[in-house]
Amino acid sequence: RYTMVKIDLITGFLGSGKTTFLQTMAFSMAQKYSPDLLQFYVLDFGGRMLGNLREAPHCVAVAFEDEKQKSEHMIQQIRNQMELRKKVFAEKECNTYSSYLETTGQKLPMLLVIIDNYTVIHEQMPRLEEGIIQIAANGKTYGIYLVVTGNSRNAIYYKTAEHIKTRIVFQMNELQNYRDLLFPYGFPHQKVLRI
Repeated sequence: RYTMVKIDLITGFLGSGKTTFLQTMAFSMAQKYSPDLLQFYVLDFGGRMLGNLREAPHCVAVAFEDEKQKSEHMIQQIRNQMELRKKVFAEKECNTYSSYLETTGQKLPMLLVIIDNYTVIHEQMPRLEEGIIQIAANGKTYGIYLVVTGNSRNAIYYKTAEHIKTRIVFQMNELQNYRDLLFPYGFPHQKVLRI
């Protein structure tokens, strides 16, 4: 049995450490889980610093900002996986990823979709964004998780952001940006860790 910390959104100024955090997170998870338990797809639309994730056997594919067709193909692959898992879960009468693992005892890898600099997608790739919104809305049920970075509170399209529950905020220039990112719907009863 294995679990995963579900981080959905990482925000902060350019140079605040978001990409380094993604690298560290991915390689740390790769050390903890074997490729039959974890696979990741990488859309690097930042500084092309995530290309070294190809070294991990867990990495299915990496695409950069200038590889639009490859990026679209990757997201379609993930959507196809989601549909396939939906059918398999229904056959086994399982309604969540964890219940499928417990019921069947079979290995089914978590799929981690890492997107660095989401703004590029929203501004330049509407077709790609449509697929990402579907993954954000339904993926967790089937063991498919998104980790997205952005440079500001407006970097993530609202149709994607409404499915984001867990947020890490790095350095921002104004206090209001922290409030908007951490508490977009007011101040709920949840813990905030300041580092």
